Amino acid sequence: MSSLSHNLGEQDQMSTEITTPMLPESVSEATILAWHKEVGEPFKQDELLIELETEKIVLEIPAPNDGVLTEIRKSAGETVVEGDVLGAIGNSTAVAEPATSNKPETTQVAVEEKAEPADPEPASEVRPETGGQPSPAARVLASEKDIDISVVAGTGRDGRITKADVMQAVEAKAAAEPVSEPVVAAPKSLPEERPDNPAPTVAAQQPVVESEAASGERSVKRQPMSRIRRTIAARLVQAQQTAALLTTFNEVDMSAVMALRTKHRDSFESKHGTRLGFMSFFVKAAVESLKAVP
Repeated sequence: MSSLSHNLGEQDQMSTEITTPMLPESVSEATILAWHKEVGEPFKQDELLIELETEKIVLEIPAPNDGVLTEIRKSAGETVVEGDVLGAIGNSTAVAEPATSNKPETTQVAVEEKAEPADPEPASEVRPETGGQPSPAARVLASEKDIDISVVAGTGRDGRITKADVMQAVEAKAAAEPVSEPVVAAPKSLPEERPDNPAPTVAAQQPVVESEAASGERSVKRQPMSRIRRTIAARLVQAQQTAALLTTFNEVDMSAVMALRTKHRDSFESKHGTRLGFMSFFVKAAVESLKAVP
């Protein structure tokens, strides 16, 4: 009994709790945006573990050292405050013993399965190097543009996927889409070549293809608003309800300004390479007014 309690005490000492860090000023709570590791999954030092979304920014919680995620107490979408325990991490040696005990069984099964096909090449093809963890902005942009973030190659530090990487994937996807558009125009020539045999099936297929293309262009995806967007919407509604909405109109005689602009418009554009707008006259009037009335 004493040895069992001693072992449990050693396991408790090896685990470290992950708590909510200090939040920014005037921010009282945060929402867990995503866990980047599953229970039992190892990680390296400074590798991203959790993302917390506040009303202002997205906080990233990196790993303090090498180890394994042993527990998740707060799931994604839950609201937490400063000091809350989000989960626990353990030393990599804590999971090394059960992992080594299961290795002989898994290796034996793998050897038996690989004895029949004996194809080493597909294994290398299935494991593409796509980069590291995506940044919050890259993940949001990929969700909005319907891009699979797992296939985007990262060019940031340590292979981190940036917003620019996602934009390149969006441009590549957009460039590949117009290839299928000429295929839609091909069936339209079939009724002209065969006037004797009007095929109703071909005529029925044409509106279907057009409706599919139209529906693909105007796809709608509904997703819950983030904490930042909810705060922005609340502030806008609050300003609309509390601020006085007023529009004033001041009439000014612009005939002299318009005549001066018409007179020097062509010469000004040829000399400076830009058109002469009304803003220049407004700035000149403001400067002279401030000189007269500081």
